[in-house]
Amino acid sequence: MSNAPEVIYSKSTISLKSLPAKGENLNLFLRPGDELSLALDLSKAKFQVVGGDIIATLPSGGQLTFVSLGMMAFENNAPVIKLPNGSFLALEQILDTITDVGQAPKDAVLVSGNVSLETQEQAIEHEQKAKTQDAPVNDYNAYYVDPELPKRLDDVASKDESGKYLQESLPEFTSNETAKEDLTNKYSSSEEKTKDNVADVSAALSFDAGFYQIKGSESTSDSVTTVLGGTGSALGNVSKLAAAQFEPETLDYRNSAYSTVITADNPAFVNATYLTKLVRLNVSQPIGFTITSIAINGLTSGGFEILNSDFSSAGNASGGWTLSAGTGFSSTLSDGGETIEFYIRYYPNSSGITLNFDNLMQVALTSEFNMSNVPDEKQGDVIVPDLTKLTAYKDIGVIVKEVDSVSDYTYTGKHSTGFVLDTTPNENIVYTSKLDSTVTGGLSNDTMYGSIGNDTLEGSNGNDTLSGGAGVNTLIGGSGIDTADY
Repeated sequence: MSNAPEVIYSKSTISLKSLPAKGENLNLFLRPGDELSLALDLSKAKFQVVGGDIIATLPSGGQLTFVSLGMMAFENNAPVIKLPNGSFLALEQILDTITDVGQAPKDAVLVSGNVSLETQEQAIEHEQKAKTQDAPVNDYNAYYVDPELPKRLDDVASKDESGKYLQESLPEFTSNETAKEDLTNKYSSSEEKTKDNVADVSAALSFDAGFYQIKGSESTSDSVTTVLGGTGSALGNVSKLAAAQFEPETLDYRNSAYSTVITADNPAFVNATYLTKLVRLNVSQPIGFTITSIAINGLTSGGFEILNSDFSSAGNASGGWTLSAGTGFSSTLSDGGETIEFYIRYYPNSSGITLNFDNLMQVALTSEFNMSNVPDEKQGDVIVPDLTKLTAYKDIGVIVKEVDSVSDYTYTGKHSTGFVLDTTPNENIVYTSKLDSTVTGGLSNDTMYGSIGNDTLEGSNGNDTLSGGAGVNTLIGGSGIDTADY
């Protein structure tokens, strides 16, 4: 199943991130003064007029329907289409290629292509039927055109602003250069280029944010697999849903061929003082742009800390943090944009955090254009934009609280985007391999299952359940109310 093409409507520009595939049709709503940017030479498309709409059939077989565009032909500020080579395709040029359009009054239906009109014999037959009925009924053909002569355009403008008329007499253009010159004169001589008709390019940069669980890690050496747990379930690493965030972390090595040494809580992520979460930003931006810096403000530095992608502390200035591309955050580019990752560490028991309080985290992104960010095969179709630096902002609510159920993970603060951070790490479920294993539980409740090897299971903090299985096992409950099964 193909993804629907994404249309970005900004203040006076429209951009299409992908083109409709063969058999697909995408509606575009252009406004007077709009500039549509396409990564395709639309002058090679085949155009049709249906009603007030203009339909462009692309060489690929996909279609773009420009809704009501035909009715804007005589607007003072009709939309224009910017081609990949920087030239402009005017609406007049498009209509000039559609030879089937003629004069028509405003209540007619305009089409390009063949139309079946009523024959003389059919007209006589309809007239005879109408005479036999009590009340005459007009049985018009679907494409009937009133024979009334079209009004002069100046008459229409003065008496009736509701209708626009297409005429056969359209300006002649011989090349894209001529059209571009004409449009340049239009904006430079007849009116100044004001802020209203300058593209609000920053609207093309947007992002959503999420707090996620951190994945665990493992390495094998000398027939021993060493495991460091994460902060929650594998699902919690990819989903923001409350149920995914609440789910215990499961470390299952029952099918492993090696002895296992498992530490349920990685001390780089979790200890008795702090907890850490992954922050992931999904960025949508024009082609050629990439995030160069991130600024975060609003959070108290005594209770929160922003970490670089290598878990070092980000630069802190004036009560905020700044992350730079490279070590500051990890970045993955895709056709749909960019994925950014870094970390937030928080200290639930510190004086800098008030439990159940809705903290404000302000995130500002800076994205810059560089042609090196454009794939080689697309560079010929991309033009360096006038604005090469974009910014976007988002306010995020952050509540630190005790979480005892799935519903507790639901953010209920005042901001449109917000997340809950738990005061304790998630529970752990651990299965050792069949060989000798050592397991150290975490700060929360742990359930551990040894196998047939000689295992050492240490519950650590929390209320733990330790099941040694076969073999000679050592079970250490640690603090909390523990259950040991020998």
